[in-house]
Amino acid sequence: MTFALAQKFPTCQIVGVDISKGYLDQAERKAERLKIRNVKLIHSRAEDIHPDERFDAVTTSYLPKYADLNRLIPNLAKMLAPGGVMVFYDFTYPTSKPLRALFHLYFKLLPPIGGRRYPEWKEVFVELPNVIRKTQWVAESTALLRQEGLSEIKIESLTLQGSALVTGRKS
Repeated sequence: MTFALAQKFPTCQIVGVDISKGYLDQAERKAERLKIRNVKLIHSRAEDIHPDERFDAVTTSYLPKYADLNRLIPNLAKMLAPGGVMVFYDFTYPTSKPLRALFHLYFKLLPPIGGRRYPEWKEVFVELPNVIRKTQWVAESTALLRQEGLSEIKIESLTLQGSALVTGRKS
């Protein structure tokens, strides 16, 4: 997502944050390969960074289910410029029975199939459905966005209820 944003908005400065040094090393190589110059990468937990600058948008992808939202959202709200938008994207557990059945089938097939192609991810493929079932990130994040004074909060269910987009705007 970092590089898609950087390419779509070449005059903007994009900051990517990840706790995994390995991911950041791959991202640095990708930035070089794609000749992307408007990306700064930071090795940190998102809850722990405190940049001096303010941002027009703060986005996360696949972070809310793992993050300490009580620390993350107030921190991100401080980073937003007035009128700025906060966007969260992550997996969700479907509420409809047929889509839950599809969810369970998908995660039954993913470890053996995906694990052959990406053996380093096999453990994640096994643990991920439990994390998704247990997380309440959508409800928690919307409540915290309100608490931080964000408005225009929207929840959009995507991918057959398998993911969601939560957005809010800083007044």
